[in-house]
Amino acid sequence: MANIIFDIRSNYADCNLGSISADDLSGYVVLSCIKSTITSALVGKYIDTGVYPTNNTKIELGVNELGTFTNIFGGWEEAYNSKAFSVNADQTKTYAACGNQYKGDCAQITDAEHVIYLDGEKYALDGATIATLSNTQTFTWDKTLLLFANRRIENSVWYIGYQGTNDRADYDKTKYKLSITYCKIWEGEELIRDFVPVVEKSTQRTGLFDKVGKKFYGSATDYDFEGIE
Repeated sequence: MANIIFDIRSNYADCNLGSISADDLSGYVVLSCIKSTITSALVGKYIDTGVYPTNNTKIELGVNELGTFTNIFGGWEEAYNSKAFSVNADQTKTYAACGNQYKGDCAQITDAEHVIYLDGEKYALDGATIATLSNTQTFTWDKTLLLFANRRIENSVWYIGYQGTNDRADYDKTKYKLSITYCKIWEGEELIRDFVPVVEKSTQRTGLFDKVGKKFYGSATDYDFEGIE
C-alpha cells in the first residue's frame, strides 16, 4: 500500500494534464511527486518506461529531493562511452552520457527542485546547457529505459545509491533519495511518454501515468514509492 503524504506545495513542476480527459484519470489521484528512498540494495524500486532508447531519444525530467550517489535514469549497454543514455549524481557532481559521449564532473544537483534534460547533443539543467555531448554513435538498446535506477553493462539493475548488491555501508543512507515530479520522453520529435505522478485508487499503488499511452506504470519491484500530494 502506498505511503501518501498530504503536503500541498506550490513550487513543483507543471503537471498540466493537457488534452487528457477526466475519464482517463478517474481511477487515479494526481500527486505532486513520487519519491524513492532506500536502506538496502535488496529493497530497491524503479519504473520501467517500456522505451528502448536510441541516439534520437530525448528526455526531460523534473526532480526534487535528490540525494547523493543517485542513479537517476538510464544506463549503458556496452560501456560508459558506448550505447549510453543516463544521468547520475554523487556527493559533489553529476554525470551524463549519450551514445559514445560521457561527461563527468558536471554541475552538482542540490537537494531542491530541478529540471534535467538529455539528448545526443547536450545535457542541460534548469534550461542551461551543462555539457555539450555531440554524440556520433547510432544505437538502439535491446533493453528498456528505467527511472530511479540504471541498467548496467552486465545487465544488472542498480537502484538509487547502490551498485548492484553493494550496500556502500560507509555512506549515509538517509541521502539516498529521489523524487520525480514529471517526465517527458521523445523519440526524435514525437512525444512518446508524458508521465505525471499518481496513486491508483483501486490498489493504492503509486507510480506514473502516461498521458500519451493512457497507461499506469508502477514500481517494477515489490516495493512501492512514497506519494506526495
